Amino acid sequence: TNGIIDGFRFGGARPSYDFFDDGLDQIYNEFARQIPGASVYLSSWSDDKSKLLFTVYTGLGGTGTFFLIDRDSGGIQKLGSRYPDIPQESVGDVHTIEYAARDGIPIEAIVTWPPEIRPDEKSGLSMVVLPHGGPASHDTVSFDYMAQYFASKGYVVLQPNFRGSTGYGSDFYQAGKGEWGNKMQTDLIDGIDAMAERGWVDKEKVCIAGWSYGGYAALAAGAF
Repeated sequence: TNGIIDGFRFGGARPSYDFFDDGLDQIYNEFARQIPGASVYLSSWSDDKSKLLFTVYTGLGGTGTFFLIDRDSGGIQKLGSRYPDIPQESVGDVHTIEYAARDGIPIEAIVTWPPEIRPDEKSGLSMVVLPHGGPASHDTVSFDYMAQYFASKGYVVLQPNFRGSTGYGSDFYQAGKGEWGNKMQTDLIDGIDAMAERGWVDKEKVCIAGWSYGGYAALAAGAF
């Protein structure tokens, strides 16, 4: 908002940063290393950048937690969660998988599990495929209210970052050009196969839903 570029944030399922301020870079990286596998966002800061506000999604339940770091003292203060009225046990775990599309291109996908599901219950589940809109966008390890809604009803939710998604570099984005209803569509189907091969999903109990481009992908899936 002040017209000053302080660095860059890179996309993908979990963000990463490259700040011009080496001290800020160090603080972010040290903090992120304490929470492996989490999505750590620098959300705000004081004018002199002495106090930094982070939003963290661990993927292990919860709706996102705010942390305040004081650069002068080095102190880290937990401030609360984004949706304090939603108990952590009501939020399904979120993690990522990677699978190869049929032409070999690697696809990263977000998987959201039903809340409180045990490891021995992750077998033959019903699944909702939930492709993102855009398609120039991408899903992340975060609190996705739609994915969590379906998960709360007992479904595992798959959100593939199919070719044409942002966050994975120019070549991956450009690979989606002209591929509506073609390779962008089969990337979704290959994700279903990947989940079934892991034994997590019954392929006869899969549906697809979405809005914007995700709505097109859902309609195309029915047509094809």
